[in-house]
Amino acid sequence: MSFKPASMFDTWRGALACVGVILLAGLLVRWMLALPVSGLVFVLALLVLTCLPVLIYLGYRTWSTLSLEYWVERDAVTIAWGSLREVIPLGAIQRIQRGGFAGVQGRWWEWPNPFLTRMDVGGVGHIISLATRPAAEQVVLFVEQHDRERTYTVGYALSPAAPEAFIQAIQERYTLGPNRLLSVGRQAPGVWQWDIWRDRIGLGIVGVTLLLNLALFGYLCIRFPSLPASLPLHFDASGQPDRLGAPASLFVLPLIGFGALLVNGVWGGFLYPRQRPGAYLLWAGALFIQFLVGFALVNLVH
Repeated sequence: MSFKPASMFDTWRGALACVGVILLAGLLVRWMLALPVSGLVFVLALLVLTCLPVLIYLGYRTWSTLSLEYWVERDAVTIAWGSLREVIPLGAIQRIQRGGFAGVQGRWWEWPNPFLTRMDVGGVGHIISLATRPAAEQVVLFVEQHDRERTYTVGYALSPAAPEAFIQAIQERYTLGPNRLLSVGRQAPGVWQWDIWRDRIGLGIVGVTLLLNLALFGYLCIRFPSLPASLPLHFDASGQPDRLGAPASLFVLPLIGFGALLVNGVWGGFLYPRQRPGAYLLWAGALFIQFLVGFALVNLVH
């Protein structure tokens, strides 16, 4: 049996905010294309790039709220939100409480739904809020969980539109007994379970490489207005320039660095599950290429 959460107007504000971010990025791109290459163009490009993670974050939280649903089945209560599924076996539910905890409310960055959050409550334990309404309108399922060292209680704060029918459905199915033995846990798409997301070394190498590549583009944009109409791009054996080119040709160098990051990054990602040291070498190679490209760029500019 499926139960929808109580309606929440702020969700549509989240959708409007996503549209606003897209429009802002479009205006920034239009402004950027109307300007000559300079440090300002680089700053505008950074703002456009910043819009992407902001849009992904707002879009995912808005979609998670819109897709929120509670399924009461013979064996468990399943909470569907976004791409995730929280599975709560009926046998693990210790008690059901009408009314949640007023202090469990998201921080400003968890907008548009402040009730999609998690928090520790003194004297109670850890509360996972997957709701759309304030504490007074919530139903809390207290669940017993175990790890290697201890047994503890977690509360799932929910806000079904029909709370009485929701509680009754749980009680009716609990009396029937389970068909399968399930464990409390979260089900996520395979991509979210990759070990690479928890590898600080690998993510650090890729992150530093990306920052260095952005620095190369930024350096060239800042120096671009002061460059002459033609620059030496190649030198013969005696050190004399034998090929001249427009300053715009210099953008090939940071693009080479970006290509190395893209190719080695993807290749390393495929190699990572089977040969982690090989993946590290590929990512470190992309990092080394940024230094080589940067050295060449600085020498050509000067």
